Amino acid sequence: MRIESPSEWCDHIVLKAAVDALALRTIVFNVYGNDVRRTEILPANCRNSSDMMIIYLGHLGEFHYLSLRPKTWDKDWQKKALLLRYIVCAKEMDSDSRADFLKSRINSLGLEELVEHNISFLQIDSNYKTPLKDKDNINANLKDGCSKCPTYALPFLQTEECEDSRQLLIEDPFYVDKRTGLPLLCLSFLAKHLIPSHLIRAEYWYRSDTEINGTVFQYLGSSSSGTNVFLKDIMPKHFARTEPEISESGATVVALTSDIFQSSLIQDIETTYPGYLRLKVPSSSTNFLPKNLHRSEGYTYLKKLIVPEDLTMPRYIKKCLMGFKCKEFPYVAEEWKHRQRKFQWPSNKISKLVQNAGCTIIAKHHPSSSQPGIEWKYDFSLAEAILFLRGISPYQLQGFYVVKILLAHCTRRLNCRLKTKHIRSGFLNSCELIPSDMWITNLGGCILYIVSYITKCLQEKNLPNYFVSKRNMLFGFSDEDINAIYIQVEALRLFPHQTIVHIAEMHGLRYAANLTALILQDCKRFSLNLEIWSTYEDILLPGTIKTVKFLTRRGFYDDAWNLLCYMHANQFLYKNPLFGTRSSYYSPSEICCNVLGNLKQEISKVMIAMYYERNFGQQILDLLLKSDGIFLKDVLPLENDPNIAWLRVPEAKIENYELLAEFLYEYGNKELKRLNLKLAESAVSEAIQCLERAVKSKQELDVFQIEDEMLKLDIKSQKEDILRKLREKLKDCYLQIFLISKIHRSYDPLENYMHAIEELCKDLPEMTGVVSEMYTFLRIPAKGKEYADLFDVFLETGDSFSKEISSRLCDQIL
Repeated sequence: MRIESPSEWCDHIVLKAAVDALALRTIVFNVYGNDVRRTEILPANCRNSSDMMIIYLGHLGEFHYLSLRPKTWDKDWQKKALLLRYIVCAKEMDSDSRADFLKSRINSLGLEELVEHNISFLQIDSNYKTPLKDKDNINANLKDGCSKCPTYALPFLQTEECEDSRQLLIEDPFYVDKRTGLPLLCLSFLAKHLIPSHLIRAEYWYRSDTEINGTVFQYLGSSSSGTNVFLKDIMPKHFARTEPEISESGATVVALTSDIFQSSLIQDIETTYPGYLRLKVPSSSTNFLPKNLHRSEGYTYLKKLIVPEDLTMPRYIKKCLMGFKCKEFPYVAEEWKHRQRKFQWPSNKISKLVQNAGCTIIAKHHPSSSQPGIEWKYDFSLAEAILFLRGISPYQLQGFYVVKILLAHCTRRLNCRLKTKHIRSGFLNSCELIPSDMWITNLGGCILYIVSYITKCLQEKNLPNYFVSKRNMLFGFSDEDINAIYIQVEALRLFPHQTIVHIAEMHGLRYAANLTALILQDCKRFSLNLEIWSTYEDILLPGTIKTVKFLTRRGFYDDAWNLLCYMHANQFLYKNPLFGTRSSYYSPSEICCNVLGNLKQEISKVMIAMYYERNFGQQILDLLLKSDGIFLKDVLPLENDPNIAWLRVPEAKIENYELLAEFLYEYGNKELKRLNLKLAESAVSEAIQCLERAVKSKQELDVFQIEDEMLKLDIKSQKEDILRKLREKLKDCYLQIFLISKIHRSYDPLENYMHAIEELCKDLPEMTGVVSEMYTFLRIPAKGKEYADLFDVFLETGDSFSKEISSRLCDQIL
């Protein structure tokens, strides 16, 4: 009876019943102190456990069960999920067709061994048919399979993606995807909330040409277009549960020697792969040294130029190549110029800008070149930069960011993975096929279409370069590499929401799983025309409020407000298609009041109310806040920092700056533990200003007019004691600022305080070790070494108590 009650944890009896019901081999690790014991639970009447699916549980000291998974689980889940999905998709087929379909899929993905070890769980025999002895239970088994691999808003799922269903992804925002069972409205909502734009960062935003000592450097690839993006991790570094994503760190540049036409070079593309060329040097040319020339087949060719050792390059360069500027759009990309574009993207204006920009010829050969020493390559980084900076809308750019993050995450652990250049080509090719308005109303459908396009390219083993369509971006990938990538991308295509949730949780968005469950628990309503508006009211708006609560707790007030504006502005997406435009939508004030009623933290309410007042000109703060009490804005001038202006201050803390600083420091420390870095930084910054005022007022105390020398010495001694205590509190505040920067993984705000910290270090030499760590964090090694040397001197000369305090400070920071 107890277990029937809501929110009750199960015991070993219920666990054994679940194992019997689900036919799962269960391994429990019992942990009591340092003692760990392994217990295996098998289903009743089990004869062979080797072919059963295994789950792992932890049991903490007769107290609580928790789920476990192997460290390598994210390498294997895709294959298992695909296998279950194929079995569920094939449930409507007859036995022979089903066997043929499963056999072809399982063999092509290399899943034979996985099937062999999970025959009982999968309910198929070695011929990929349902066992004869279980014929009477086929429907039950298939129903059970659907529960393991749900079909969501559809009764059954499509086994293969046909061209018609792929096209519907970008034609109808209300469409239910036949391969996942997900309404596109749901997927668009989840993509917007779980891969939010405010957490997307670029390793390098767009960089223009740079000239150093007369040499012009042009950035290539992602550094030119700003497309190497990643999702910021909002979890503190020491709380992070996963290793960082692989980063394509460092920029690639080309040192431009001259214009290709000024050098009188002739472009030869007859004997090279598409997108590559040789440079013929006329016999009359004297522009190049003999060592840079090569004679072959009666012609003189320019060798690939070597980067001079004494060349001064820009900072943070990973690789430098030599090259030439080509002002004319190359003949090899002639097809791009005359390509028929159904939706007129890019526009004629942008297309002309791209053609006028020309391209760059860089010293790089094709992997299968017969003459690598004299082969060059056409690079279209300038053209891509124009497209991403001027040719695509913010909605398209958001779509690219989401696709880039998803695909980079899925293939990050592979030996051969999809790089940004592959994803960029797939995205640009897809943009020509997607109506521009779909990016506004149907983000989920556009994402699935691009993933489906790349899946198709992987199946065909040909991903066309956007500008040179005959150049295969997958050239050089082995069949094994392509198959490994295909498995990951196919899993993304069939399980997009699980992948999005996994990425979001990895980066600290803990609400991801609950929000997804809320949206999908009744997703069939999204496919019913009469239910469209009610789903907005009953599901999407409450889900948005839950997201806003999380964001405001973490101090992302701008982003919470932008999300509310987005949901308000896009209410028209949820109008009933049968009845035209809805006569009345939620007003901004109604949505704002709904949100304010759900927020608990007073500061969060104030911030949202201030955004509302700023945007709509209606005063609601006076109605929101009680007039009694003292606010920080009444005590301190806070024109530049509204985050804590409405913070209530106890009356006992306003007597002097020192007490006020103590209150602000404690408040900032509390918010830091809640991971609200914005409030923590604001509070500690104001605490520093209060302490600086207190120090200044004590330093101005004049004792020279006192004639009694003993009294004068006594007052000076008390003054020094007070000043040291204030400086100690300042030190604690600066350590808090350092911690905030480390959690932020950002130089700001620490770098803004380094001058003041150095001045304080003169009075508190035990800080030198910590200051060295600060400069090391800021990547200023010279300063770091300077203070490390000062710390060594302090350790040799300082008193034992100060040494102990300094050692504790360093340990605390490290």
